[in-house]
Formats: sequence, structure tokens, C-alpha cells
Amino acid sequence: MNRLLSNLKNEVEQIKVPEDKLDAAIKRAIKKGDKKKWSWGKKIAFFNSAAVLLVSLLIGSAFVSPAMAEVASKIPYLNQVFQSRDVGTLIHEELKNKGYKIQGIGVMYSPRKTLTIDMKGSEQYIDDVKEEVKQIAKDVLESKGYDAYRIEVNKAVEPDPDPETREEVKNFDQLYKKITKELKSRKLNFVSMGITLKPKTISIEVPDTEARLDEVRKTVHQVLEKEGLKKFSVEIRSVKLEAKQKEDKWAHIVGEIAEGLMAKKEYKVTGISYSLQHEALQITLTTSVQSGDPEAKKHGKKIEQTIQQFLESKEMKDWVEDQRYGIVVYSKDKKKIN
Repeated sequence: MNRLLSNLKNEVEQIKVPEDKLDAAIKRAIKKGDKKKWSWGKKIAFFNSAAVLLVSLLIGSAFVSPAMAEVASKIPYLNQVFQSRDVGTLIHEELKNKGYKIQGIGVMYSPRKTLTIDMKGSEQYIDDVKEEVKQIAKDVLESKGYDAYRIEVNKAVEPDPDPETREEVKNFDQLYKKITKELKSRKLNFVSMGITLKPKTISIEVPDTEARLDEVRKTVHQVLEKEGLKKFSVEIRSVKLEAKQKEDKWAHIVGEIAEGLMAKKEYKVTGISYSLQHEALQITLTTSVQSGDPEAKKHGKKIEQTIQQFLESKEMKDWVEDQRYGIVVYSKDKKKIN
């Protein structure tokens, strides 16, 4: 892998890169390289900065040179996916930079794998730019090797909440900040906080090392009372911090595996899930392959080996650590094929 990155570095050094894109890539690499702590239940990757920089330059754009593409082909596929930004972000940035009025981008896997682009503006405007937008999205997908998605461009549907809900949503951010400030001022530890409007509930997760649950509840109620929001209920849940961190970490890893395998036709993956119990992780995948297909077992093994290669790679060592895991691949008719 070191030789591969050295070759990649040589390729990059011979190609002119716009200064603004280079600076942005360096900042992303440093951000990934510096943060080694859990924050808000999410861990930031800390790969070698140079390696991340090179891969970001290579994969982070919809347009790559044939020379760089050839070098990239030698990097394991899922490692490319993991070290680059998600495809929705890349498409959104590309369209925004070109001045298109984008509301949001999403991916659906059922009943068909579809990438949806919601746009703001009149019906006429959307009709005029639809094909251009589709082509840009297609170019980004192709740059990542994704060929399983169909692309839809739709007019964004603006939510129309009732006046009371609209006002509460408007005040959501301020309420969150005030509760957070008060908890921190009293040195009360919490992991996460969520606010729902129907029913009106403040949900707070605190680490199992925090014994002052009654004080946390009392503090939140005091803020609510001060804000005239007495109708809110408060739910406090104690969580094992280490277990939550591990759960969040694997949610991220499995999410990257899902994006990579479900976005390429060759893998024929239709679904992926995982469970983390009794210190053992199991990743379960479903495919569109029939168990009676003569190539079914071979295909199941290919998927298993692709994931193993990724999880056991040098770049994933700090993420996977010594976690025991198993991989199960099912056919369309729910038979194990690996």
C-alpha cells in the first residue's frame, strides 16, 4: 500500500491542481487527521493526512485524469469509498457550484435504486435544466464507479406546517443552546439531546458515569419553565458510553460499505444490516441472486472477501481494532450463499 501511495503521490505531483481545491483538500485532510476523540457520538477518521489528501484529490472530483484513474484502480474499492465523501455531497456541491437551485439530494433503494434531486424554482426552470442536472449527477456517479442508480429530478415540495409548529421549529435551536449552556454550567454530562414536537419531548442521553440524573432532569425543567414551555416532558436515558461509541462507529463503517456495494451493479446487493451483540458484530447482506444460480456461492464469497479486504486493510486498523465480526450473504430466496 505504501508503494501504491508513493506512485499516487508521483502522479499527483505531475498534474496541476487548482490552488483553491488543493487548499480545501488539505484542510479536509488535516481535519480528518487531527481529531481522535469522540464527539456527539461520532468518531472522526484519523488516517495519514497525506494519504487522505491524495485520495481526496483523486476521488473528490467528478473529473479525473486517465493516469490518476489507473492508479486509483489499484486501491481496494471500499477503501476508495471510505476515504472519499459520500456521493450525495459531491453531487450537491457540483450542482451548487454551477448555480443550480438545489433543495436536497437523497437515495432510495426500494423498489428501485434511485438517486433523487429535489430542485427549487418554477416548473419551467426545472424542465429547462433537468437534463443538464442529470448529466452532471451521472458524471459524478461514474467518477466513483457507481452504475446501479437511476436519476430523478423533481420539484421540491415545501413543507407547510401550521403556525404553532412553525413558531416552535423557529425556536428549536435557541432552546437547544440554552439547555446545553445550563447543563454545562453545572458540569452535568450528557451525550446527546433531541427535541420532538409531537409529542412535546426533550430526550437526553447521559453517560452511565453520570449519577446526577435527577439534577439533569431538574435543570432541563427549569429552562423549559423559564421559556414558558411547561407542556414538554423530559426523558433521561443512561447509556454505556463505550458501547454507544462502538455502535456509532460501526453504523458509519457499515454505511460506507452499503454505499459502495449497493451502488455497483456487479455486487447485486439489495440490502445490508448489522447487529452488535455480546462483543460480536454480524454484517448481513441480501442480494438479487437466486440460490439456484450456479454462480451464487462464488458471488457470495466475492462479496464477503471484498468486505474482509476492506476491514482488514492497514487503513482500517484504527477503526476495526480487535473487533470480532462475521459476514453473512443471502440470496434473493433467503438462502445463505457464502
